[in-house]
This record gives sequence, structure tokens and C-alpha cells, in this order.
Amino acid sequence: MNGEDIERAVRRRMRRFDGVFTADRLPNDPCLLVCNTDPSHRLGEHWVATSTMKDDMANIPIPLADPHL
Repeated sequence: MNGEDIERAVRRRMRRFDGVFTADRLPNDPCLLVCNTDPSHRLGEHWVATSTMKDDMANIPIPLADPHL
């Protein structure tokens, strides 16, 4: 999956989603985001999801590897 695939998959399931970013281009006050651990000038290595929401719904795993997304 690439960043666009992940963004589409998450936006279908979460109301509040800041987007998909590289490690060197994170937003200032994110709520829910997916980040690649590599900087923007590299191909990318690992995807990490994080949330600062207090809502328990933010802790529900999102099956990004599901081929039916």
C-alpha cells in the first residue's frame, strides 16, 4: 500500500483524520494520522498510526491490509 491507498482506507472509517505524512512533514497539532518512518526524500519503510484523541473509538484497529478496502 502507498500513502494514497492508506488515506482512502482510513477516511472511509474515521471522521477525524489529519492524513498520511512522512516523518519530516508532520502537522503541528495532529488528532489522528498515519506516518511513514522515513523522511520525504526516501521511498518509505514502515507505517505508524497515532492518535491524540481521548475518544475510545480512536483505538479501534483499522485493517489496512484488507484487500477488500
